[in-house]
Amino acid sequence: MGLDASAAPRQAAFHILLLALAAVFASIVTAPDSEFGRSLTSAVLSASLAAALWATSRSPRLLAAGALLLAASAAGWFRQPLGLPSEIGLLGPAVSAAYFLAAAAVVSRPVFRAQVVTLDTLIGTICIYLLIALAFACAYLCLSLLDPGAFELRRPAGGQALADYTYLSLVTMTTLGYGDITPVSGPARALTVVQASLGVLYSAIAVARLVAVHAIGGTAPAAEPRLPWQRQRLRNLFFALTLLVVLPIAFDDVAGSSLHQVLGAALLLVALYGLGAGTLAKIAAVPTLVALALQAWPGATSGDAPEILASGIRVCVFGAGIAVVAHRAFLRDEVNREVLFGASSLYVLLGIWAAAAFTLLSELTPGAFSPSGSYSPGQLLYFSFMTLTTTGYGDIVPTNRSTELLSGITACLGIFYPAILVARLVSLSSRSQR
Repeated sequence: MGLDASAAPRQAAFHILLLALAAVFASIVTAPDSEFGRSLTSAVLSASLAAALWATSRSPRLLAAGALLLAASAAGWFRQPLGLPSEIGLLGPAVSAAYFLAAAAVVSRPVFRAQVVTLDTLIGTICIYLLIALAFACAYLCLSLLDPGAFELRRPAGGQALADYTYLSLVTMTTLGYGDITPVSGPARALTVVQASLGVLYSAIAVARLVAVHAIGGTAPAAEPRLPWQRQRLRNLFFALTLLVVLPIAFDDVAGSSLHQVLGAALLLVALYGLGAGTLAKIAAVPTLVALALQAWPGATSGDAPEILASGIRVCVFGAGIAVVAHRAFLRDEVNREVLFGASSLYVLLGIWAAAAFTLLSELTPGAFSPSGSYSPGQLLYFSFMTLTTTGYGDIVPTNRSTELLSGITACLGIFYPAILVARLVSLSSRSQR
């Protein structure tokens, strides 16, 4: 598969990793909320981390670094039996979250470079999904320890706290969103937005890759040339958009109107960057500058004409960005990293466009959402992505015909986009190997 010995997985490694992950989920669900139960879960979780370390790499350096992280994580999970200070307790979920995410990244390398779909490939694909789910569960637990009011439980708490957050992680990543546990703080909402979007995109890309490899029948993919970062426009666009979506949501509790204006201006400029240097970008530059000027209009408040006009311009600019990125991502002859980053950027832009449209509707029709009141850009971004991913916790709901209709359209886009993405990626993969 073109992988060096240190990157190649061990024999039956993914089988062992899957069994270890299954044991973790079983212990989280069944272990009682007692000293013994927490110790049992901690032991199984530490064993799964060791299994992930053993399965994902043969590199001595990675093994040594992983062993140190494993020791730090175990110290956090076994804080009470060892009599360590309470601050050490944060190490368990924090290090475990980073560890599981790193393991998912390492496992993805042989899985997505495989030339034949085998049982190992399928099990590896499942392991990546479960590793990501466990990483976010640990991140939610860490966040709840830092801020006990980060989440709202609308049902009686039962069992260990990690069980509740593992449940939240799974219903978020699968976009079920029952609403019995909901994020309240900005960082908690930002994490759920990232996980729900990641769940949708990972499922679509993984299915497309498996189907394409099976259809191609073992043809080795061509090596991609390394491009300087300046020429990787779609990759840069994806990371910039993701950052500018997460920041307003994460810091919504402490951000003032000036910070929201700065982040909104940056989002517009990044969208303009995504348009490139073509005619459409030059046309969009003028209204973008107008929107930035109106956004800084002295004394402008929600519902004023300058703010409404600025919101309308944002809707148009983000819509143009969707059209250009879709053209660049899908009208290609092969699948490469830029195509995948472009497809992911397109999904993020859909959520941003919907948030801009919700903002415009809320300014035109006050009381457009329940609970009633004014909603910040971060809250509307959160609502937009919860609707696009069809998670819908129910903590924010539309209350008039215009926002209800837009919510339905956004949810339909979220449902159909993964199917279109799978079909297009499979088509491009098959065409590039003919």
